[in-house]
Amino acid sequence: MKALTVLAMILAIATGAYAAATVNVEYDTTGGLTTKKIDAFATTGNDMDGMLVTVNYANGSSETVTWSNNGASSAGFSLSTANGNIDTYVVKWNLIAYEAISSITIDAAAGNVMFDVVGPFTIPSEVAPGVGTTGWVWDSASNTWVDDELTKLTPDSEYGRNIGDLDTNGYNHVKATNLEGTKSQDVTITATYSTPISLDPDEDGDGEADGNPTLYGDLYGVLTLEFDTSFVGKLTFITDTDEAEYNDLTPPGDDDDDDDDDDDDDNPTVPAPGALLLVSLGTLGTARLRRRNRSR
Repeated sequence: MKALTVLAMILAIATGAYAAATVNVEYDTTGGLTTKKIDAFATTGNDMDGMLVTVNYANGSSETVTWSNNGASSAGFSLSTANGNIDTYVVKWNLIAYEAISSITIDAAAGNVMFDVVGPFTIPSEVAPGVGTTGWVWDSASNTWVDDELTKLTPDSEYGRNIGDLDTNGYNHVKATNLEGTKSQDVTITATYSTPISLDPDEDGDGEADGNPTLYGDLYGVLTLEFDTSFVGKLTFITDTDEAEYNDLTPPGDDDDDDDDDDDDDNPTVPAPGALLLVSLGTLGTARLRRRNRSR
């Protein structure tokens, strides 16, 4: 596991005051799953049925609820997106803890979904381990930051966002309040992305993975949020998701129809990281960082 820390200073717009929150983003690259193809990068809350949401309460109890119709809920908590028809690249996730919780785990892979954690908003020095990115490219002709294909990484995944990413104004979207939403809370959260997703395409068109998976480093199947102290209240954040096309998220080499016994094929190939280009976040206020056309 490699820990990458992002200090996110949150602007509490509703109160006109600044509230500080610390988000420690970690990436656990052990284990993992494979898929033959990414189906949709513009994934919405209504597309994520089947995800498993597990909450650990401060009293030592826990429960797991299946995501359905843009959410998962019980008497102790609820988790949803603000609008089930809007891409998770931009829509906020809403967690409400009615009872004190210590952590929450979202197993997106259980619903054929994965977290896409690298994109134009990702600080180049804080990307996931093994990911090569040159950052953003300034186009003097249009006076904007323009697409850098390397930040898209896994083919067809397009841009992603993790919970620690900053927006064009230099702020993270994470915000914690009391249940009434009237008072900000200072919280420290450790966000761990785990179960990395490798791409094992069907190049020969026989319907089976080719058995040579590549781990690009931007897709993960599970996100866990751990609170430094028990949390009661509302938490909003943004983290992007994608979908696998064939409902085939499986451990490497575990294709039901794959009779290739070569153990070497079970080890994903990791591209060499590219150079990191550090850019000033202060210049991103007028940036137009994303061109994503939803064509499904």
